[in-house]
Amino acid sequence: MKKQLFPYICLILVTIFPFNAFAYMDKTTHPEITENAVKNSLIAKTSYLEKNLGLSPTDPNLPHITIELFADGEKKSIEDWLKSGSKEEDAPLCRPSNHFHDPLQEWIDARVDDIPWPLTSICSELDDGFYGPDTIVSNVTWSTGYKSRPVNDLESYQDEVTMGRNEWDWDSARQYYHKFLCGYAYDSESNIVRLNQEQREAYLAKTFRAIGQVLHLLEDTAVPAHVRNDFFIGHLEGIIPEGWQIPLGNQYEAYVSYQNDADWFDSTEINSFSLEPNMLLTDFWDMDKYKGITTYEPSERLGLSEFTNMNFVSAGSSFASNSAQNEYPFPNEESTNYLVYLNKTLEPEIVIGKFGIEKKVHYLSKVKDEVLINRFVVPSYFLNSVYDSEGSLRYDFKRRYHMDDNCFSEQAAILIPRAIGYARDLIDYFFRGKINLVPDTETGYGYVIENNSDETMTGLFELFYDQKVENSDIVRRVPVLTSFGAPFVHWKSIPANNKSDNVLSFNMPEDAATPGEYILVFNGKLGKEKNAIVGKVLTLEESKRFLDITLPSDGYYARTDKHPYYQDTQDPRYTNNPGTKGFDKIIVNVKNIAPDHVEMTGGTVKLAVIYRLGSGDQFKNPQADTSFGFYILNKEITVAGGISRDTPKRLEFDLTGTELPLWATDIYLNLTYDGILSLGSEYLGDLGAKGEDIETVCSGFKDIAEPTPIDMLNLMDVICINDGNGPLLYDAGSNAALEIVDTDDDGDADEWDIYVHDIRDMTLEFSYTCSEPECKYSIPYLAAGDYQRLFVLSDYEGEKNVYGGDYFTLAVDPADTRYHNNYYFQFVNRYHGVKNQSEFGEFPECDGSTYCWKRTITSFYGPIRGLYVLKALIKVNDGYPGDADPLTELTCSYRDQ
Repeated sequence: MKKQLFPYICLILVTIFPFNAFAYMDKTTHPEITENAVKNSLIAKTSYLEKNLGLSPTDPNLPHITIELFADGEKKSIEDWLKSGSKEEDAPLCRPSNHFHDPLQEWIDARVDDIPWPLTSICSELDDGFYGPDTIVSNVTWSTGYKSRPVNDLESYQDEVTMGRNEWDWDSARQYYHKFLCGYAYDSESNIVRLNQEQREAYLAKTFRAIGQVLHLLEDTAVPAHVRNDFFIGHLEGIIPEGWQIPLGNQYEAYVSYQNDADWFDSTEINSFSLEPNMLLTDFWDMDKYKGITTYEPSERLGLSEFTNMNFVSAGSSFASNSAQNEYPFPNEESTNYLVYLNKTLEPEIVIGKFGIEKKVHYLSKVKDEVLINRFVVPSYFLNSVYDSEGSLRYDFKRRYHMDDNCFSEQAAILIPRAIGYARDLIDYFFRGKINLVPDTETGYGYVIENNSDETMTGLFELFYDQKVENSDIVRRVPVLTSFGAPFVHWKSIPANNKSDNVLSFNMPEDAATPGEYILVFNGKLGKEKNAIVGKVLTLEESKRFLDITLPSDGYYARTDKHPYYQDTQDPRYTNNPGTKGFDKIIVNVKNIAPDHVEMTGGTVKLAVIYRLGSGDQFKNPQADTSFGFYILNKEITVAGGISRDTPKRLEFDLTGTELPLWATDIYLNLTYDGILSLGSEYLGDLGAKGEDIETVCSGFKDIAEPTPIDMLNLMDVICINDGNGPLLYDAGSNAALEIVDTDDDGDADEWDIYVHDIRDMTLEFSYTCSEPECKYSIPYLAAGDYQRLFVLSDYEGEKNVYGGDYFTLAVDPADTRYHNNYYFQFVNRYHGVKNQSEFGEFPECDGSTYCWKRTITSFYGPIRGLYVLKALIKVNDGYPGDADPLTELTCSYRDQ
């Protein structure tokens, strides 16, 4: 029965208690405040939307806020989406209970708490209690999620529950904006869903609507009752505005809605909040400066709720000395000229009252404590019955204060321009970030990100382009891929008005809907605002890839014998810091592959070595992790005589002092030619006119193999012998080995050579075509049981991936009477360069995601004498017996046990 009667009770209560009077009338004043805020914001007065988002009106003579966006079956201008949000925030019925904020309370207690039982009962039942009294939070929390003023940017101050309930708060606006810029969202199973143009446009419309709803909330703090915990009296007192009647509602708000004085909205009179670097989002509402103890100069920045609370009163929060329902320290009677009134020297004013009747009214003025107001309050008296100390009933008069339309008019003349100014600055705050992507002129390779904002930016930078889907009219926004096949994604911290380090290069997509157009997106911390979103549409020219990079005649790009694997740590080639030491020289062959009749006649060439860095040993199984970000080494040389298209030019770059670490992974080479291109008389391209010399920049790029170990191991300190019971390793020259092979028992191993042998005069070469000394590596002596390790940088595979040489073996055991001091050996080995890269693509390891990162690593064999080897010359003694099958009967393992 109770539930059956509830709808009728609600109908009666809603008729009695006007929820739409919770704040400025949502159909008139809020949209007008928002309209004036928008028209004075940077998105209306500048070309921000066009320069940063690529949006422009169909009529160039119209402001950018007239651009129309389609969403939810409606097409509206940006301005109208903002105004629509400022209207919609008051719906549904009980949502406005979250529109109050008392700046003198802790934020968690700053919500309204004097809503009478009939209304709380309604809100407990409607919408499944979504806006019930137990869910009410303060205006600033409902707007931003913060339950207290953020300190040290701790995320714990945000109320995730409240943010989850409000899909139109500040954080929601940021999320919608991110989806518009990046072109993707997540489905219910957290899979990425690419958005088409219409879907992206709808998210931009939702962005502006959400901003509009947050503007409404900020504007509400320019209503005295909303910042002085005054719902019961402030909103439920009967009023009769001039000329018409409303049974119940806030007198000030109703008056403003009815009067709608154009002077209040004059853009020349709006009060700016004044954006400052590193200010908090919540500062617009409450800077936590005003504590009710002191006042501030008019020039002092305060949150709008603080300013309103400190300078104005409401029907239920008049002066503390007169026992108002909600007592506040300021304003108080001392803030006014009430003594003049008590002394009966205050002259009344003649005003036209209800029904055109003249009446005399005494107005008290606010004469100090920051804001001065001529018609502040109207004093009056009411009869109060009290009992004296003898128990006799006595009567006296108590002063009370109220406000009439003239008071409200002066309030509005101050509060509405301030609400417009704060709302305008909040719009500018949303769009304050400024970023750009420009070529890196210092390295000649890739790009740098510019932070043109007045605050530090720390977070994720991503680059996208609009892709034209093949055989359709669909255009979708997708990530740009770097030259390494991974999305252009970088985590950076860039100081204010500064630029990042190098952020690499990327492949110019061939399926772009608008060639050369890209969208750079930042998602992270801007100043003290976390989860800020910044976007920038930009145009970049395609890099001229006119240089071809190949292996030089040396057979490698770099070679080093400096490493931490020497058995003798006193060896001068030993290094204990392979994270910084390694290759001190890079050599390349480069050739001109520009269009026909384009010659490179002279200039400079910059080398950029791009790499990640391992956190530990990269030459054992498993390899240590590697860095997410890249490092870059830069060197520049002058090229005399230009670069030929017929004969490769050998270029050598000295890395002394800035060596490429031995533990480098994901290595790429980029060359940039900065000089003259001579266009021949038969040239027919778009670089310039035939016969012209132009100064320009062009480049070449090469993915090379990671550091590859080349090992020479002398394992002739042992010998593999099968005595009939299976193959085993024996120490070379040992009695145990001698007993097995000495079949005639004469104490001599004349039947088989079981002795230790050293190696001398080994020479290694890495090229068939180079006979110069720098193309060779000499190992004068390699004792039995010892090894020599080199590292090279080469291609992953190819005809040039070879090494070979010669050496002599040397008998060192006096018992070894064989003549082989000058036994000569030659060898040639092919090898594959090590691959140690993180790749982005479609792999089985993606676990349901379309794309993911996967690290591809060449596996090593071993360990042998502590080394994990890839390609090695391993010299061993011939196994015994000589007629045994080496694949089945002499299969000794030389791996460490």
